[in-house]
Amino acid sequence: MKYRKKLEEEIISKEQSEYFSKLQELQKKISGILKLEPGILSEDRASITGTDGWIYIYKGSNNFIDYFVGKSQLNDKQIEQWKHLLQSRIDWHKQQKIKYLHLFIPSKLAVYPEFFPYKIDIEADRPIIQLQNICQELFIYPLAELIQNKNIYRLYEKQNSHWSFWGCYLVYEILCHNFGITPNYELLKSPIKIVKEQCDLGVKFNIHEMRLDKQVEFKSSIVYDNELINYCNRGSIRILKNPQASLGKMIIFGDSFSNPGYPDYSNYRKRHIHRLASLFAETISEVHFIWSPWVDYEYVKKEKPNFVLTELSERFLVKVPQDDSQISIEEYARIKLDEYTRNQAETRFANPIPNVTNTKASLELSNRLKEQGNSHKSIQSYQEAIKINPDIIQPLLKLAKIYETEQNWLELAKCYRRMIGLNPENHSFYLNLAKALQKQNKFYGAIAAYQEAIALKPDISATVYKNLGDLLVKEKDEVVNALKAYKKAAELNSDWKAGFYIKYGDILAKTEQLDEAISSYQKAIELQPNLASVYKKLGDVFVKKDHLNIAISWYQKAIEINPKATHIYRILGKILTKQGKIEEAQYFYKKVI
Repeated sequence: MKYRKKLEEEIISKEQSEYFSKLQELQKKISGILKLEPGILSEDRASITGTDGWIYIYKGSNNFIDYFVGKSQLNDKQIEQWKHLLQSRIDWHKQQKIKYLHLFIPSKLAVYPEFFPYKIDIEADRPIIQLQNICQELFIYPLAELIQNKNIYRLYEKQNSHWSFWGCYLVYEILCHNFGITPNYELLKSPIKIVKEQCDLGVKFNIHEMRLDKQVEFKSSIVYDNELINYCNRGSIRILKNPQASLGKMIIFGDSFSNPGYPDYSNYRKRHIHRLASLFAETISEVHFIWSPWVDYEYVKKEKPNFVLTELSERFLVKVPQDDSQISIEEYARIKLDEYTRNQAETRFANPIPNVTNTKASLELSNRLKEQGNSHKSIQSYQEAIKINPDIIQPLLKLAKIYETEQNWLELAKCYRRMIGLNPENHSFYLNLAKALQKQNKFYGAIAAYQEAIALKPDISATVYKNLGDLLVKEKDEVVNALKAYKKAAELNSDWKAGFYIKYGDILAKTEQLDEAISSYQKAIELQPNLASVYKKLGDVFVKKDHLNIAISWYQKAIEINPKATHIYRILGKILTKQGKIEEAQYFYKKVI
């Protein structure tokens, strides 16, 4: 690989070898002072000290060590979701004639396991290996290349969870090769500097690290920042431009491994060279970095890039992103920024004082057109009212009613997203957004919207909790959270207590807890004895237990209550045929006809 050769040339060059020697001396002095014993956990148990001054993520927000040893695996549904997601992204970008790649970042522990404080016993394949076994052709996971080159120079920092400049450059070159981009080899010729800083793992132990970095004179600059990075990561957008580069535009949807750093007016005031967005910004003319695990296809269509990169640290892949069920990244950022700046007099999204007279006249015209039944023109008129004053909700509410009548669920969802941006405290907007998304089969987005509505109004209604529970079970397999939702529905409406026991029974039956399922269904019958569907469910459970005669008795009770349930006659016919009771079976089959 060219990278290996060029890096070797860099290391043996006289000027830069002096820095390597000097750094080694400094690191020896520091390690002698710190005396970090291996195996020490940070107070929050998020990090652990290794040998030779190394520090690793241990638990953290996603219980990393369980992920790494294979205790936390992807289930079959999640694997299929990842496969479908990546293939969908590839297909969509291909259709748009955009070059697309997905990158999973190998963990530091995967590259440098030898400095971990104890031998790691792998129990099973961790999630990234599970995906490699099924669909490795759909993504890039450069672990082999990093391991192959890790002894040339340290590719990950000792006290940081992220890679060094050299680790980042290696992966950047791999991506360039796959995109058909010529890497910027001049970056390797930049002088080396010694940096003393407290890194994201070192801070857990209140220590500083001496490390090497590149002293790059950036040709690119951050020309736009939505300022969200001052408050949180997800949803932040930064656009970098390089007037000295000529090659195209790239959008990166990623995390901290791509984060190019921060503009001068931010709280941090620091650019990073050892991040993918910065390296690409020194290579091509325009790079958009969006801190997000999902792809905003509307943003991509608007910007028309030549390249799109999605990037995710491997420890975060246990949660599958949902591209088609999220609000736009710009709307998401606006909502979040509103939350943080609500009490400030000015925000980035503040609008000039509107022309009230024009707004009122436009609304009156829109209402008249609607009353006349001119739906198309009334929609145009309401949209004009919104342009005059984007900060009022009334025309959006009117538009929403029209779209709901026309069953235009896509536009209806857009309306409620805009209303949420204007008033994120209104639970009914989230509720209506959830319904619109459900109509489009965008179930993950509907779940998120229901959860937001509930957070704003916990006693919202039993129906909302029931709908949320149904979606959690069906789409995400989140049984525990679904049961909580069903239980809350039963608390809010005593008439739904039977419904709770039915749903609980369904979950128990699905997980093969058959005796418990029977008990739950029987409690439902005690509350509402005339539910034919529950008798049928009891019959199904006893079939699973191979207690066919008991199953028959429950099915018969079901058809006593609902004689029109022809599907139960068919089930009875099959069971009786299996038992050799042909005449009885024929009796029930005739009922089907």
